[in-house]
Amino acid sequence: MTSKALAGIRPGDVEIQIGDHVLERGDNQRTNWNVADGEAGTPVDVLIKRGRKLMTFHLIRMNIEDIESNRVRRMFERMLTRLGPPNSQQ
Repeated sequence: MTSKALAGIRPGDVEIQIGDHVLERGDNQRTNWNVADGEAGTPVDVLIKRGRKLMTFHLIRMNIEDIESNRVRRMFERMLTRLGPPNSQQ
């Protein structure tokens, strides 16, 4: 189970907004990674579209090291390896 699944976000949900940033069609994973970045323990709202319904999820950021599921932690570690730290230039 991913952290998004734990939050209630399902496959097929479309992320519309993270915090104050409205996602656009051309935004890539790096953009999402940077926009969602923040200090562990701080809140971030994620607006998603599920079918025709808009839903807001109130999430709390956490450190990768604090993710209990080894599988989910490894997924984020691979993303970190591929994309680098949020807000870094590659």
